[in-house]
Amino acid sequence: KFRADFLQTIYPERQTEPTAGGTATRSQPKYDSVLYIFGRFTTEQTATGNAVPFYLQETIGGSDIDNIATLRGFQDYRFRAPNLFVIQTQYERRLLPAAKSDSTSTVRKVAGALGVMGFYDAGEVAVKASDLSFSNLRQSFGFGLTFWSGERVWFRAYVGLGSGEGLHNFVGITDASTQLLHP
Repeated sequence: KFRADFLQTIYPERQTEPTAGGTATRSQPKYDSVLYIFGRFTTEQTATGNAVPFYLQETIGGSDIDNIATLRGFQDYRFRAPNLFVIQTQYERRLLPAAKSDSTSTVRKVAGALGVMGFYDAGEVAVKASDLSFSNLRQSFGFGLTFWSGERVWFRAYVGLGSGEGLHNFVGITDASTQLLHP
């Protein structure tokens, strides 16, 4: 089995902060706005006459056994084969900047914890790796709400669309230990 994962995190917005006692400024990422680009390629080979058992094959569609979301417009475990390719983009944006003091109003603190997200997923599975191609990709897209604490998203609620098989909803806690590996 060979598996390659790719994750690029981009902070498209920048902010300036004073430095050196206010005499200069520096530009740094604004962590309230994040674009993730994630990709995965998996291929499994067996000896002639053997096959990878279906229960050992990776899946795409909804969430997999490790609760990693792929093709979020489809039901969980929708597509299964020994070879797969997935690419995902996801954008998350906090609605208001995080509250920086205890004197901030409760409404502002709550609004600072809310955000929005949008995503696009494409992927394919195949029995042979040579059958994977960009011409037969399954696609889905969606949008939702995020709940932030500090510079991380801890809770997501979204709806996946575009599968032709109805809506696929997700509401759940984000595992902070895997958030940087899988958006």
